[in-house]
Amino acid sequence: MKIAIIGGGACGLLIVSLLQDKLGNNDSIDIIEKEDKVGKKLLLTGNGRGNISNVNMSSCFYNDEFAAPIINAFTPNDLINYFDSLGVLTFNDLEGRVYPRSETASTILNALRESYINNPKVKELTGINLKTISKNKDKYLVNGNVYDVVVVSVGSKANSKDYNDYLLKELSHSSTYVYPALTPLFVKENTSSLKGLHAKVKASLKMKEVYETSGELLFKEDSLSGIVMFELSSFYARNKIKGIKEKAIISLDMLKEYSNEEIFNKLINLKELSPFKNASFLLNGFFPKMIAKYILDRSKVEYKNKNYGDLNKKDLEKITNTIKELTFTINENKIPTNGQIIVGGICLNEVDNNTLESKLNKNLYLGGEVLNIDGKCGGYNLHFAFACAKKISTIIEEKLC
Repeated sequence: MKIAIIGGGACGLLIVSLLQDKLGNNDSIDIIEKEDKVGKKLLLTGNGRGNISNVNMSSCFYNDEFAAPIINAFTPNDLINYFDSLGVLTFNDLEGRVYPRSETASTILNALRESYINNPKVKELTGINLKTISKNKDKYLVNGNVYDVVVVSVGSKANSKDYNDYLLKELSHSSTYVYPALTPLFVKENTSSLKGLHAKVKASLKMKEVYETSGELLFKEDSLSGIVMFELSSFYARNKIKGIKEKAIISLDMLKEYSNEEIFNKLINLKELSPFKNASFLLNGFFPKMIAKYILDRSKVEYKNKNYGDLNKKDLEKITNTIKELTFTINENKIPTNGQIIVGGICLNEVDNNTLESKLNKNLYLGGEVLNIDGKCGGYNLHFAFACAKKISTIIEEKLC
C-alpha cells in the first residue's frame, strides 16, 4: 500500500511515527510538505516551548462536538505516554499545559522524526507546493505519483488568503470561510504609549454575544495581545466566518479583584488623605505609571494641573468606571497574519468523525487544522491534531494487516 501524507506538521508526523514499524514489504509512506523542512509550525507552538496538550481536556474547549470522540479516544495521558516511549520527558504547568521537560518544541519534532527517519519505506518530500489532488477510480494522483491512501493534514499560515482548501476542491470537498485566530487583535485606539506593558485583567469581547476570559494582557503599538486576547480572538474569528458584521468591542476590567464601589471608596480616601497631591499621581499606586496615565486620559476627566482635592465625586466615578471598563474597538481593516491557527476549514458534515475518512472519497482522510475545528489556547489545538493522527493511523493500520 502506498500512502501519501500531505502536510508534515503535528498530525502528519505522528501518523508516520505510529505507522512506520507496521509497514510491510510493499508498503511505503511519502510525507509531502510545502516548506523546505517538515515541522516548521510545530517549532512555534507554546512560543517555542512546545505546548503539546492540556491535562484539562474536554470537548467543551472546542467549537464543535465533532471533536469529542477524537479527543476521548486519545487522551493527554495517552499522548504523554507515547512521547515517553520516544524518550521525551514532559511536565504540566499550573494551567494544565503539557510541555517537554526541555521546554523546547524542537524536542518534540526531533523525537517524531527520529522515530522514522532511518526507515527506507518513509520519505520526506519537501518544497512541494501542491495545487490539487486528483482521483482515478480508487487511486489518487498526487505530485505525479499514484497512491492508495491519502491523508490531508495541511495547516496554514493562518491567513485567509493562504488557506489550502483548494487542494480538495477537485475531490468535491467544500470549506467554510477561514480567519486567523490565537492572535493579537488590532484596535482603533492609540495604544503606542503602553507598548510592552503587561496587566492582569478580565477581558470581554462584545459582539452578537459576550465572551469573557481572564489572564495576562500585553499591550502592543496598535493591538492587544497576551493569552486573554488569544482566547477572545478565537471567538472573534468564529463570528467573522459566520458573516456577523456587528462592531466588535473589547472591554477590560483593569482591577478585576475589586468592585466599583471598593475602587471609588479608595479614590475618595486618597482625596481626603492627600488633597494637595498632584492629581496626575492618583493611580500610580494601582498601575504602572503609563497605564495609570492612559486610564486618566481615557476617563475624560480634567486632571492636569489639579490636585486630588480638586477632583469631585463625578470625576472619581468616571475614573472608576474607566478602570472597570476600559474599552477598545477592533480594527476590522487589519487582519492578523501571525495567528497560531485558523478558524474554519473543511465542512465537518463531509467527514466521518469516527474514522476521519472523507464521506465523499474512500481512503481519503482529513485531520488537524484542515478541518473546521478549533480549540482554546493552551495545547488544545495541537492535541486535536495528535488525536486525529492516532485515529487515522489506527484505521490505516487495519488496512495494512
